[in-house]
Amino acid sequence: MVDAELIRSNLAAVHRRIDDATEAAGRDPGEVRLLLATKTQPPEAVRVAIEAGEKLVADYLPDLLHPNGDWYEIMGSNFAEKMIDQMRLMQGAPAHA
Repeated sequence: MVDAELIRSNLAAVHRRIDDATEAAGRDPGEVRLLLATKTQPPEAVRVAIEAGEKLVADYLPDLLHPNGDWYEIMGSNFAEKMIDQMRLMQGAPAHA
């Protein structure tokens, strides 16, 4: 069972740490992006994070992270060709044969 509130709370804490660190370094917090590495997490947990606003996700099973037809920034070397085809389809170009 996924504890959605714990996931949202942890994400908020990480974002606060990023904001504090960038402020301390004199940098713009917008220059830093959080990449979620989800390899060992169940799809339900990843969906909670996406629903909480996370958009940069690294996973080796991108099909699990494609909720409701929306596409997120997903990186995964094992599925690079499939992802490229998906992006081509989204842009109206023919998919790789």
